Parts: sequence; structure tokens; C-alpha cells
Amino acid sequence: MKKYYIPTSSLNFNNILSTESVSPRAFYAQRGFGYSRWESVKENNFDGVTLLYSTPHMFTRLASELEDHAMLIEVETDEEFPKLSEGIFYTDKTIYLNPWQTKFYFFSQRVLTTVCSLSDSSLETKMCRLYKRGMQVDTFEGEYPEILDVAEPRVEDMSLYIGEDYAINKMKGLLYGYYIGANLSASQRLVVRLDSLRRIQDIFASIRSSESKTASSSQEEQLKELFSQLERTEPIYWDLEQEFPGLSERIVAFLTSRDRWVRVFDRERHVRELKTEGENNPAVGWVQNEIRKVEQEIQGARVRLDPEKAEIIVSTKDKLSSLKSLGK
Repeated sequence: MKKYYIPTSSLNFNNILSTESVSPRAFYAQRGFGYSRWESVKENNFDGVTLLYSTPHMFTRLASELEDHAMLIEVETDEEFPKLSEGIFYTDKTIYLNPWQTKFYFFSQRVLTTVCSLSDSSLETKMCRLYKRGMQVDTFEGEYPEILDVAEPRVEDMSLYIGEDYAINKMKGLLYGYYIGANLSASQRLVVRLDSLRRIQDIFASIRSSESKTASSSQEEQLKELFSQLERTEPIYWDLEQEFPGLSERIVAFLTSRDRWVRVFDRERHVRELKTEGENNPAVGWVQNEIRKVEQEIQGARVRLDPEKAEIIVSTKDKLSSLKSLGK
């Protein structure tokens, strides 16, 4: 596999993650779903094609009132692209991304933090969490040259590719909905537990990044609520609720008041451990391990759709296409 690099603006971050793809700029106004606008950069300023570079370099954005910053996307693929000039390639199709073969490079920690913060409030960027491991702060040697005196490659009718993108978008919506529904139906307890742990992990990370490594009053309240919610997803608590509907909290409160309720985790200790120096923080390690255990349990209970036994038909704007034909 080869690595290619796509320079773009951080203003396109939500757009990219909403569809997990990068398309030529002209596609966005015509495709009929998602964002209709794409912010160009001078290093990637053609309408009908996306430029891909063979090596990573630095580039800058002009000062703006908007959060418009340089962002470099690394994609690893075995696809071959036509060559525009030395070290520069192009494609007139959409490039589909995945968390395992994609990285996002930012040139300062402030920009990375700002971009992630802005995406957290967007419902369209629901896949952001999967890509966070590939979001990095780095610098590279040299700068990308401006594309001057180079004619834009001639492209065929883009409507065919836009139609395929439209069908793939509908198919992804169907499959994501199916799997989310399968997970929810598998175990409400596990879904609630995983959500609580992930939110605790986010707060732990925020506390660890602060100078004092101490929870604020707001964070303390959030952790108190989340730990209580997490405790209610413990199997013994869940079994009590099934056996004595509406009485489980009173039973636990009664046993706790008489030191007869055994807690499976020590919330106070975990919060104290956040102050422990070093990379392998015990509190962070605990929540990461709990998340892995829940994800494995969900994985084991998941009902998978088998494309070999049932054909999926999706509609483009003017025809029906099978999943098999789209994969060719």
C-alpha cells in the first residue's frame, strides 16, 4: 500500500467525517446529500479533481475570523492514481476513508483541540470518535508548492460518480442504522454502560490535561452522576431491578447503609489516581480496560448482516443498484 497526502482546510473537517470521504470540489453542490460547500486551498484548488501528494509538507492558511487552519489528510491505499507532475497525483472520484488507513495531521495542539471541540457539537460528525487515534500534531520539512501553470486534468462526466456516491451514502445509512439497532436490541445495559464509561474517559482526559489535575466542581458533579449510572449497569444491580422492579435503588441504599453492599469499583480512588504522574495512569488504564471489556461483550452478542445470504438493493437518483455492483 502507498501513502498519499491531501492538503485541505480544517473548515472541511465536519464535512469529511459526515460522509467519511473526500470528493472533488464540484461534487458537493451536485450530490444531493451532506454538505454542499467545500473550502479550497491553493495547494488543492481544482474543481473536478482532488490532488494527492506523495510526501507530507507544511502549508498555511490566510488569517481569518473563521477557524480556518491547515489540515493534512494521510490516506493509505493500494489504488493507483494518474500522475499530474512529479510527486503529485489526482483523482476524479470520491476517496472513501476508514479509521485504520486514515490520519489527520494538524500543525499545532491548539488547532487540533479547537477542531475536535467544534465537531463535538455537530450531529453529523458521529464518526469522529473512531478517527481520534489518527489525529496527530506534527510538523514536516518544506512547504507544498503552489499549483501554477498546470492545466486542470480533463475529466469525464462526473454524474456517474456522483450517482454512485448517492447510492453508497444511502447504503451506509441503512447499514449503520441496522447495526445500531442490533446493538441496542442486544443489550440496553451494555449500551448504557459503554456510554457512561466513554463519558468518564473524556472527563478523565480533561482533568489529566489540566495544570492541577484536579476535577472542577462541574466535573465532580458529572462524574458523580456517571459513576452512579455505571453502578446501575453492574449485573447484580441489573438482576435486582429485574427481580424487584422499581425497588433496586432502595435495596442498594439499604445494604450500603449497613456496609453490606460491595462496590465493584472505587470511584474516589480512581479520581485521586488522576494526579499520578507518568504515561500509564492507573485511573485512565482502568476506564480503558472497562471499555474494552464492554466492547468485547457487545461484539460477542452482535447479530451480523450476511451479504452472502441477502442482496441489498439501493436507489441512486435514477436507477436501482445492487450492493454487489457497487463493490465492483
